[in-house]
Amino acid sequence: MSSRQSVANVWRDHELPAAILASATLVGLVVAGASLLVDPLLVVRPGDAPKYFQIARAPFDATDVPSAPFRYRVVTPTLAWLLPTSRLTGFAVVNLSALTAAGVVGYAYLRDLGFGVRRAAFGLALFVVSPAVAYLSTNLVLVDGVTMFMLACVFWAAYRDRLLVFALLLALGVATKESVLFALPIYGLYCLQRRGVRGVVRPIAAAIPAGVMYLGLRVFYGFSGDTLGAIVARGVGAQLDKFAMSVFYIPYEVYSAFGTLWVLAALYGVVTLPKVVRERSVDRRTAFLAAGIAVVPLAFLQPLIARNITRVLFIAFPVVIPTALLGIESLSRRLRLAFCGFAALAGLAGIAGALVVLPSLAGSVESVSLPAIQYLALVGAANELVVILAVLAGGSADTGAGEPSAPPLRTESRSRAD
Repeated sequence: MSSRQSVANVWRDHELPAAILASATLVGLVVAGASLLVDPLLVVRPGDAPKYFQIARAPFDATDVPSAPFRYRVVTPTLAWLLPTSRLTGFAVVNLSALTAAGVVGYAYLRDLGFGVRRAAFGLALFVVSPAVAYLSTNLVLVDGVTMFMLACVFWAAYRDRLLVFALLLALGVATKESVLFALPIYGLYCLQRRGVRGVVRPIAAAIPAGVMYLGLRVFYGFSGDTLGAIVARGVGAQLDKFAMSVFYIPYEVYSAFGTLWVLAALYGVVTLPKVVRERSVDRRTAFLAAGIAVVPLAFLQPLIARNITRVLFIAFPVVIPTALLGIESLSRRLRLAFCGFAALAGLAGIAGALVVLPSLAGSVESVSLPAIQYLALVGAANELVVILAVLAGGSADTGAGEPSAPPLRTESRSRAD
């Protein structure tokens, strides 16, 4: 038995502990890399962090809150406040624990989608070894870690069509960061495809607890005086400032969210969406991921109200990563080799951009330092390396691969019994 087979067998026989160990190790490596290049690491950086740090001082004091929408994102600051540590240490512990847990839940989600052990492990690595996670490792006083964990849980519940669990997680997600609502229209399209018009009742029911949470937070902490127009004006202004500084800045941020996974996911979408539209019945995984692909463009509206494009686009990881892994399957052997070359060039170009184009912009947007910019580019190149390995391994058999394991509809169960 080869060493590769023995490692695969050990992972298969101890899948959950192996996934936890792999996720924790990768998170640790990303943070260790940040600690070598970004000094000091554990500090409240300018931008969003002071607002969350303020909430953690007294989460239930409605008179001592920052501006909207930060004042409503209370889950992460509250968890940091509950820990018997300093607030800084509390944020670090909460975010890093949440990232590790998000990797494990993401792995389980991919296994439920029918991916084998190896491809699910590649998906875990693509999630953790990413510029968005690296950004959080350089700026730990944020809510991103718990948000990613909530997104992984919400998408898993949505795919398994667990209405009550999905509704409760969605409500808790609203109190974490409203970006979690990204899963709601995907669940709606998924139910519509599987159940017909009657399926629309399920996402509407799931939205009720989230709506109550959304309004309750605003009643307790006070409604914002900002209008939507003012919020959009600030967001658009920030993007125009980036464009004025360099035409490469915004494309670089979009690329950094998923790198060449964007191309693989788009390839799967081009092949799959016409099939879903043309055929009345498709398998559950195809229906769910097709719904996700249809809704992903909505993520590109977030830069209208946000500054950092990479962070806000990364909310689509429960859609982009599995669709990219499926996109690999549609590549011929020759195309796989060509794509590996393309991914390698993209990683090198990212590093070159960080070394040549972006240094002049360091500190101009969200007070990102030059070492942090360069570290994110290095992690982006490492992400491309994982993509290359996943593409090269795409043609071989995968242990544990099988049919998606979401429970069938009741009508499907009856027809099989008959």
